[in-house]
Amino acid sequence: MSLKRNGFTLLELSIVLLVITVLAAIAWPVYSGIRERAQIAAMQSDLRNLATAQEVYFSDRQAYAFAASQLDDSMRESPDVSVFIDSGTATGWGGTATHAGTLVSCRIANSRSGYQSPVCDDQVKLKILQPRPGALIRGDEVVVSLGAAGIELAREGGGNGAHHHLFLDRDPSRSGEVIPEGVSDVIHLGPGQSEFRIRGLASGDHQIIAALADESHVPLAGAPVDTVRFSVRRGS
Repeated sequence: MSLKRNGFTLLELSIVLLVITVLAAIAWPVYSGIRERAQIAAMQSDLRNLATAQEVYFSDRQAYAFAASQLDDSMRESPDVSVFIDSGTATGWGGTATHAGTLVSCRIANSRSGYQSPVCDDQVKLKILQPRPGALIRGDEVVVSLGAAGIELAREGGGNGAHHHLFLDRDPSRSGEVIPEGVSDVIHLGPGQSEFRIRGLASGDHQIIAALADESHVPLAGAPVDTVRFSVRRGS
């Protein structure tokens, strides 16, 4: 009598999970790159629309708008895109577009003597999203959120690649110098980690500096740092 086997063995399931993990590791950077390129394309498109709206505005008033609100419904922004007019005169104007999903920003400039296509800054960027500069934190917990662009960070669960480090009320390590471990004022965030909760800070003024470092905890050469100063008030 033959016995029919139903289902999969543990080894077969393990192989399937391994294949899925490998495929996900390959696909994620590709997806992230495609997503950011789409976000950049949306900003560039909105800036071109801004150029058209500005020309319509100029034809009626012989001067360019100095605020996006002056363009009324002739300028519509894409989802998650914010467009700002940096300047507007009778001879020219400048504009900037940002996207909620990326730290990359795009710019455009126009004058009666020539037109500049949208230009985007896709160099490595690092920004402390929270706390905001000058924030007053009430209580003994400070949530630090970080964002980066123009660089592929190490994924959660992986040990290789760039990841975040925080320097609390101290100067950051210099380029080529290993960031110290086991000290209270230096925080090593794990691969893929972009948020950390600092507890027990004393009342008063504080400073956080964020930096990117490699898997050996050496700051990336030429990579930016970001600094935020804030205050803590504990008790009533």
